[in-house]
Amino acid sequence: MKKAEWKSWGKNTWIERACFECDAKEVWVKDKLQDVLPGYIVTSEVEKNGRPLSWVFSGDTDIADGTDLTKSPLAAILKQSVNYQLLKEGLVYPYFFMTLAGCLRDILMAGTKLAQTSAARKRAAVEKKPLKTPEKVPNLWFYDRTDAGVKINDLKQVTDEMEIYPYLFRKLAKTWYRQQMQQYWEAVRAGKPFTFDPLDKRVSVERLLEDGNPYVFVISEQDFVKFNEIIELKGDTLRLRHSPLDLVFLS
Repeated sequence: MKKAEWKSWGKNTWIERACFECDAKEVWVKDKLQDVLPGYIVTSEVEKNGRPLSWVFSGDTDIADGTDLTKSPLAAILKQSVNYQLLKEGLVYPYFFMTLAGCLRDILMAGTKLAQTSAARKRAAVEKKPLKTPEKVPNLWFYDRTDAGVKINDLKQVTDEMEIYPYLFRKLAKTWYRQQMQQYWEAVRAGKPFTFDPLDKRVSVERLLEDGNPYVFVISEQDFVKFNEIIELKGDTLRLRHSPLDLVFLS
């Protein structure tokens, strides 16, 4: 999906129509629920907005609705899940929490490593023989450079130009928002007018952890550490010392 048009009513927001690219042409789709694609989910939790936290599977299943699956039978079918397939293709980042069983996490980590290996091979091939017309590689690990360090001084860089771990993206967005609010309150206290400039997307990387510095569990070290211990913030450079697949968040 290239873009979407949204509608809101009250507290609810939804996609009114979506634009897809088909044979180099834009195709807008407005009709909903027209595709009959069999599938099912495995879930035991619903998040605060009422959405199920689930494993998604395509096709039909012989498992009866309402069956209580333990870790072992779920692990046996996990590689068939959309969740695993997206990680294996490098289309999403891993984002682990303490509530996820280790045997399930290990399977997802293995899928992520396959994507990273594929991206590394593709990058090496391109560096050896650059393409005349660069093609978009559908693997985020081909582009993610946070392990080496990336320079960020404008929010547009992480919205339009680079791939970055979603947790870091949210931190940067919140940092930019705090900067805007700080400018507003400084103007109020000084009795001066404040004009919000929507084009001003400057963001200070060094202020990334001002809204919180949580503990995370580092799998490779088998230890709990503060987030500032696994990230380097220097000037406008941000570097993640551990791969996202090595991190487990407590909440």
